[in-house]
Amino acid sequence: MRDFEQYEAARIEERVRGEERSYRQYAKTSLDLESQMREARRIMRDDIPNVETRLTVLERAGVSQLECDCSASDARLGQLAAAVDRGYRAVPDALRRDVEFAIRREQRALDRMRDSISMGR
Repeated sequence: MRDFEQYEAARIEERVRGEERSYRQYAKTSLDLESQMREARRIMRDDIPNVETRLTVLERAGVSQLECDCSASDARLGQLAAAVDRGYRAVPDALRRDVEFAIRREQRALDRMRDSISMGR
């Protein structure tokens, strides 16, 4: 029993500490990856459609260039979104409302057409 307490218990304790460090690192990495995935889903769900809609408004309003504080080849989504937002806000309110109204009207017409096709009319 003394041999166990003297030698084996110390080795087991050391091994458990080593495995605990590995597990803590694994858990931290796993939680970090999960957080990154949640952020990526949020971007895909919220940010990209918003930027796409504003780009469509800019295109239909006749805006052909945007001022970006970075080169287009290495721009991050946030930088591109900021450039699109600045361009979107620069469009006069009346023109922006007209373009957005036209887009919504077209979308409703497409939805009605899809509904009538799916109902076999």
